[in-house]
Amino acid sequence: MNCKNCLIENVAYFSVHTKVISNFRTTLKMILKCKNCLPTEGIEIPDFTLAEKCKLEELTIQSPLHTTKYIIENLKLSHRDAKYIVTHINRTYGKCNLCNFDNLDEEYINCPQCGALNFNWKTRNRTKV
Repeated sequence: MNCKNCLIENVAYFSVHTKVISNFRTTLKMILKCKNCLPTEGIEIPDFTLAEKCKLEELTIQSPLHTTKYIIENLKLSHRDAKYIVTHINRTYGKCNLCNFDNLDEEYINCPQCGALNFNWKTRNRTKV
């Protein structure tokens, strides 16, 4: 079996792709690592839609605890993975959560100053000033 987008075959196809039955979409998961956090092997991050990113950003600003609960219940991820995701969502676009380095320019980026992983999502909710 081949993936039309990445041409990964057979077993590898099933190890990097997952079907989300609840909304009938297939998503590619990335494995991301933060040098400052456990797990050392990293975690699989779903390919969030723009709407999901906006929702998670909004919830994280209001309450990281409620965001974790939302991810567990709605995205069906483990508690560990949900907390990892919430911890790494930037509060301010372009600014590292750990050291406040203020020039992050990629969506998933390790800070060049401290090495922390940042989910630096550019959404309609926020843009770099």
